Amino acid sequence: MYIRPSIAPLDYVARWEDEDALSRPGRYARENVEPDLWQWLKQKGFAYEGDDGELRRSLDEFLPQRRGVDMRPGFRLRRVWTFAEEAKLGSALAETIRSEFDAVFAVAHEPPLSSAES
Repeated sequence: MYIRPSIAPLDYVARWEDEDALSRPGRYARENVEPDLWQWLKQKGFAYEGDDGELRRSLDEFLPQRRGVDMRPGFRLRRVWTFAEEAKLGSALAETIRSEFDAVFAVAHEPPLSSAES
């Protein structure tokens, strides 16, 4: 199940860097997902009351016989540039994309993309 929190990307990453959050990924007994993990995800702003139906549907439809549920944070970045924005940026578009990723990596205490080129 993939939920789509409305948290800004940098806030999302920063919240997962919290010591309590870092201890959360792993396997949960199915019966502990809703009262434990799900409540924590909502408390942290990763899930919302409106997501409850999606959780129950996922547990019933996709995990009926599984004893455990594996949880790990996921992250998807999506940014659409208009043709006008692309034209204005020109060859700087690639650097703009890298800098947006690097901002996320910095919050996660990871090296910037430019260090991968070395």
